[in-house]
Amino acid sequence: MYKMKYFHQEMRKIEKQLYKMGVATKVQMERVPTALFSKDEKHATQLISEDETIDRFDQQVHTDVLNLIMLQPPLPHELRVLTSMMRVARN
Repeated sequence: MYKMKYFHQEMRKIEKQLYKMGVATKVQMERVPTALFSKDEKHATQLISEDETIDRFDQQVHTDVLNLIMLQPPLPHELRVLTSMMRVARN
């Protein structure tokens, strides 16, 4: 069961998830050249594993945003922020 505290606290939680996702993506992108040019299977496998972690972040952000919208309809400006969060997570 999803338990919501306060709307804005939940939005902050999602923002923190997006930040962590961004950091993980940055680290992964820094490792891409090494994996490509070394042609080392170990590096490629590590990138695939990291990509799965980023995909889980994306899925969690989308789930949290939709739960938040379902449990407490947001104001128009809050809805814009929430949909932007979903777009950022997807890209």
